[in-house]
Amino acid sequence: MNLKNVMRWLAIFVFTLNVNAQWKSSMNGIYVDSTKVGVGMIPNSRFSVEEHDSLNYGGSSLISTFARRFLANRVSFNIYGFPSSSQAKSHLNNSVMLFTGDARDMVFTANRQDGRIRFFTQDWQDANHERMVINSDGKVGIGGTPNSPFMVKEKNPDYNYNVNTIIASFNREYNGSNVALNIFGYPKSNLNYPHLNGAITMYTGGDAKDMVLISNRPDGRIRFFTQDWQKPEHERMVIDSIGRVGIGVTKPEAALQVAQGDVYISDIKSGVVMRSPDGRKWRGTLDNEGNLKFKLVDQVADSINSGIIDINAVGFNVKPGTTNGNYIADFEVDGNYLVQIFDILGKEIFSLNVTGRSCGFSLNSFPSGVYIVSVIKNQNQGIGTVKIVK
Repeated sequence: MNLKNVMRWLAIFVFTLNVNAQWKSSMNGIYVDSTKVGVGMIPNSRFSVEEHDSLNYGGSSLISTFARRFLANRVSFNIYGFPSSSQAKSHLNNSVMLFTGDARDMVFTANRQDGRIRFFTQDWQDANHERMVINSDGKVGIGGTPNSPFMVKEKNPDYNYNVNTIIASFNREYNGSNVALNIFGYPKSNLNYPHLNGAITMYTGGDAKDMVLISNRPDGRIRFFTQDWQKPEHERMVIDSIGRVGIGVTKPEAALQVAQGDVYISDIKSGVVMRSPDGRKWRGTLDNEGNLKFKLVDQVADSINSGIIDINAVGFNVKPGTTNGNYIADFEVDGNYLVQIFDILGKEIFSLNVTGRSCGFSLNSFPSGVYIVSVIKNQNQGIGTVKIVK
């Protein structure tokens, strides 16, 4: 017997109890008139249900069940209610819960071609209280109507422009550590950070240290546009798949290529440092007559950034020794290690077999340059590399 027939039977049954009364009621709390049905209450809509549970606030929280059975298979949809007096489900106080019983999935469908699924809080009569929408084409909007597959819009009250500048946060937590990518928005009305007026910022949070941009295909590039991304002439900078950087050019032919403008160095006192084929470094400075003069640079620290750069080291680190050119490798656990030193071209210049938790080595007999320290544990377990700029 379907629900329609049940309602018709209830209406006929209750109507026979008292044809002169406005509400016809049976002994089990069913109320019916010509247009409405109430179970446990006088209805205020076409179909109203109220569960009375005065003796046990935490029990019998099920208000209503809708089920369909076919042969031995059954699916059900339950509506639960948790008044503020509920004790058994305190985290659901003042909640109504939609719950799948025997069913696996909860499916919401707006069946018309222009149909949307919309979510409101506080006041459904106020359009400003629509919090999320799923459009008919599958686009999802939080805080606004989506114009892309996923859109988030943060609305701040007019009286405080600087509250909650974060628009969205993407987090991952593993083993007690959390990394986050936050998107912040600063409208022109922003007061606390005027230098960011009209800006969107991408911000690392939690334990995240680096912001990494990766174009993963072998021919992939990282490209930067301003003004209009639809116009190729507005591409301002590109990093190609092998690391060449182009400014004002889309296909750089060198490590750095600049086009469509000058390269301007405002503080020539610091000079331009270049390395000669023999590995020595020279600083070029400009005099008042426009002559570029070069002077040999003796100390690395005076010329370019130098130091130790962690590339992919897990379980060990390298730090400077007490004198220039000397270094110490520390390992997290005791073991047998092979420490190999390579030049920038990948040629091994020396290696060390180490037992224990640390070792020292020197690059003093080698020219200034870039060196790679590779560590292998127990003959076959590579645990990472570190780059040293000497």
